[in-house]
Amino acid sequence: MRGILRHCGVAASTPRSSGFARLATGAFYCAVPKLVFYEIIDYNYLKYAGKMGKKSQGWEPKIIAFLCNWCSYAAADLAGVKRLKYPQNVRIVRVPCTGSVSPYFILFALRQGADAVIVSGCAPGDCHYRSGNLYARRRFQLFKNMVNFMGMEKDRLHFAWISASEAELFVKTMQEVTDRVRTLGPLKHIKKSRP
Repeated sequence: MRGILRHCGVAASTPRSSGFARLATGAFYCAVPKLVFYEIIDYNYLKYAGKMGKKSQGWEPKIIAFLCNWCSYAAADLAGVKRLKYPQNVRIVRVPCTGSVSPYFILFALRQGADAVIVSGCAPGDCHYRSGNLYARRRFQLFKNMVNFMGMEKDRLHFAWISASEAELFVKTMQEVTDRVRTLGPLKHIKKSRP
């Protein structure tokens, strides 16, 4: 957290009453999202995720899931503890808060070869950073409308609120999104980055 704030130019001792500090701590807002992206998410992991899903039987969707550390990632962990199965072609990227997921991250994942992106976080009122999930939901809805305007199907982007104890809901959501993307086919509307 302090490293992220330092990259943004905010001292770690900044009082929470200032507007920028409230944004930085509540939603991990940063004027330079690429620096935060390097700190939170490994570029190489997303590049690897773009190469996954190549099976001899045919095409399988590649899905990147940005999960909140406190709730959705805990639900994924609980699903593993309970030995619940969800599709193997979902790759999880753990983020401190869904408020830290910039549309740039989603576009980068799609350009690296992902066929769909899931953003999942705490339920309303349960966010550990007050209202980061509400900011993320608003930002995600605007981004989804923009992408739909550009010609890409809305079903390739999915937002969900999954609590830490809802492992069954997590598995169900991952299965539904994977089935939906499987019917849509490979993503062709975004120019993929070169290898």
